[in-house]
Amino acid sequence: MNTELVQMHWQIGKLILARQEQESWGTKDVSRLAADLKATIPNQRGFSRSNLMYMHKMARTWLDFYATEAVRNGWSRVLLDRATTRQPYSCRSAPATTPWP
Repeated sequence: MNTELVQMHWQIGKLILARQEQESWGTKDVSRLAADLKATIPNQRGFSRSNLMYMHKMARTWLDFYATEAVRNGWSRVLLDRATTRQPYSCRSAPATTPWP
Protein backbone atom coordinates (compact mmCIF):
# COMPACT_ATOMS: atom_id res chain seq x y z
CA MET A 1 0.00 0.00 0.00
CA ASN A 2 1.47 3.36 -0.95
CA THR A 3 1.57 6.42 1.27
CA GLU A 4 -0.91 8.39 -0.84
CA LEU A 5 -3.48 5.64 -0.45
CA VAL A 6 -2.94 5.48 3.32
CA GLN A 7 -3.32 9.25 3.54
CA MET A 8 -6.51 9.14 1.45
CA HIS A 9 -7.98 6.40 3.67
CA TRP A 10 -7.09 8.41 6.78
CA GLN A 11 -8.71 11.55 5.33
CA ILE A 12 -11.90 9.64 4.45
CA GLY A 13 -11.94 8.17 7.96
CA LYS A 14 -11.55 11.67 9.45
CA LEU A 15 -14.41 12.90 7.28
CA ILE A 16 -16.68 10.11 8.54
CA LEU A 17 -15.68 10.87 12.15
CA ALA A 18 -16.45 14.56 11.68
CA ARG A 19 -19.81 13.84 10.08
CA GLN A 20 -20.73 11.47 12.90
CA GLU A 21 -19.97 14.17 15.46
CA GLN A 22 -21.50 17.11 13.58
CA GLU A 23 -24.41 15.49 11.76
CA SER A 24 -25.02 12.26 13.70
CA TRP A 25 -24.09 10.06 10.76
CA GLY A 26 -24.94 6.38 11.09
CA THR A 27 -24.46 3.16 9.14
CA LYS A 28 -26.95 4.16 6.43
CA ASP A 29 -25.03 7.39 5.80
CA VAL A 30 -21.76 5.46 5.44
CA SER A 31 -23.50 3.04 3.06
CA ARG A 32 -24.74 6.01 1.02
CA LEU A 33 -21.20 7.46 0.94
CA ALA A 34 -19.90 4.08 -0.28
CA ALA A 35 -22.48 4.03 -3.08
CA ASP A 36 -21.69 7.64 -4.01
CA LEU A 37 -17.95 6.95 -4.15
CA LYS A 38 -18.48 3.85 -6.28
CA ALA A 39 -20.69 5.83 -8.67
CA THR A 40 -18.27 8.76 -8.83
CA ILE A 41 -15.12 6.66 -9.19
CA PRO A 42 -16.32 3.40 -10.80
CA ASN A 43 -12.84 2.10 -11.67
CA GLN A 44 -11.53 2.52 -8.11
CA ARG A 45 -11.96 -0.43 -5.76
CA GLY A 46 -12.05 -0.38 -1.98
CA PHE A 47 -14.98 1.90 -1.17
CA SER A 48 -17.39 -0.66 0.24
CA ARG A 49 -19.26 0.17 3.45
CA SER A 50 -17.06 -2.22 5.40
CA ASN A 51 -13.87 -0.67 3.99
CA LEU A 52 -15.15 2.81 4.86
CA MET A 53 -15.77 1.57 8.40
CA TYR A 54 -12.15 0.34 8.53
CA MET A 55 -11.04 3.82 7.42
CA HIS A 56 -13.19 5.27 10.19
CA LYS A 57 -11.60 2.94 12.71
CA MET A 58 -8.11 3.84 11.48
CA ALA A 59 -8.79 7.57 11.85
CA ARG A 60 -10.30 7.11 15.31
CA THR A 61 -7.35 4.97 16.43
CA TRP A 62 -4.79 7.45 15.13
CA LEU A 63 -6.60 10.33 16.82
CA ASP A 64 -6.47 8.39 20.09
CA PHE A 65 -2.76 7.77 19.50
CA TYR A 66 -2.06 11.46 18.89
CA ALA A 67 -4.05 12.52 21.95
CA THR A 68 -2.06 10.08 24.11
CA GLU A 69 1.25 11.23 22.63
CA ALA A 70 0.32 14.90 23.05
CA VAL A 71 -0.36 14.44 26.74
CA ARG A 72 2.69 12.24 27.30
CA ASN A 73 5.08 14.58 25.45
CA GLY A 74 3.51 17.92 26.31
CA TRP A 75 2.77 18.84 22.70
CA SER A 76 1.07 22.18 22.13
CA ARG A 77 -2.02 22.54 19.95
CA VAL A 78 0.24 23.74 17.12
CA LEU A 79 2.47 20.65 17.37
CA LEU A 80 -0.54 18.35 17.57
CA ASP A 81 -2.06 20.02 14.50
CA ARG A 82 1.24 19.64 12.67
CA ALA A 83 1.43 15.97 13.66
CA THR A 84 -2.01 15.22 12.26
CA THR A 85 -1.50 17.06 8.98
CA ARG A 86 2.07 16.08 8.07
CA GLN A 87 2.66 12.46 7.11
CA PRO A 88 0.53 11.03 9.94
CA TYR A 89 1.46 7.47 9.04
CA SER A 90 5.17 7.97 9.79
CA CYS A 91 4.99 9.51 13.26
CA ARG A 92 5.46 6.27 15.18
CA SER A 93 9.01 6.03 13.89
CA ALA A 94 9.84 9.59 14.99
CA PRO A 95 11.50 10.40 18.32
CA ALA A 96 9.00 10.59 21.18
CA THR A 97 9.56 14.32 21.68
CA THR A 98 8.46 15.50 18.23
CA PRO A 99 5.27 14.73 16.31
CA TRP A 100 6.92 14.45 12.89
CA PRO A 101 9.84 12.60 11.31
